[in-house]
Amino acid sequence: MATENACGADCNCGAGAACGCGSGGTSHSSGGGHSRSLCRIHGVLGLYLAGFMLVHLGLNALAVRPARYASLLAWLYGRPDLIKILSLVLVILPLSVQITTGLLRVVRGGLRGRCRHGPLPPWAQRISGLVILVFLAIHLFLTKVVAPFDLARPMPSASHAVIGLTGPLTNQLGLALLTVIALWAVGLHVGNGILTALRFVVSRPKMQEQPAVRAICAAVGLVLITAGFCGWTALLVQSHSVQPAALAQAQPHEHR
Repeated sequence: MATENACGADCNCGAGAACGCGSGGTSHSSGGGHSRSLCRIHGVLGLYLAGFMLVHLGLNALAVRPARYASLLAWLYGRPDLIKILSLVLVILPLSVQITTGLLRVVRGGLRGRCRHGPLPPWAQRISGLVILVFLAIHLFLTKVVAPFDLARPMPSASHAVIGLTGPLTNQLGLALLTVIALWAVGLHVGNGILTALRFVVSRPKMQEQPAVRAICAAVGLVLITAGFCGWTALLVQSHSVQPAALAQAQPHEHR
């Protein structure tokens, strides 16, 4: 009988009957079951979205250079039709499938999971994914409903959307705490997820044990965390520097 974190040698995905996808083992060992296909789809999209997150958080890290970041935002949002098409094809569709397959794996295998496919225990991978999902829902609500982007005020608009300055202080502090947790969750989830995908996408489970491969995955996670905190901190500073600047411009007119 396979243990919770051990992989059966008779299974070509390395998990046997203990896989967290909910497979009974037969479909996995034959390589043609629905559960293995689910894992492969989740892995392929996960690798793609890991690249997207590197680009997304990397561009947000440019907020440390406000003028350049504002110019980038103005260029992007100045092409609304292009942004809608690219967002639908490159982000919304793959992300929707990724979320669906991830939730299916949680439903079938439970929150704890049944088999470790990477350095992190399965429960850490799944909980970090749910944290990211909650943050993503709040982030989209802020950027699309509460504080839509204003092309005339790119930096203040981006700051308000990301930092969430509207509402009670408790809401702002809660969002700040969730952001910090979510950034760490992204780094852990993506770094461990890349290693996990090696089993299902390229069928090279032994690559997971290579120190160089593990170092690369850890580096990707650290880069995501660092870029995320750089962008978030820069926008936080910017959000508090906008109001004093506006007051400084208004004071001379008040004394006339």
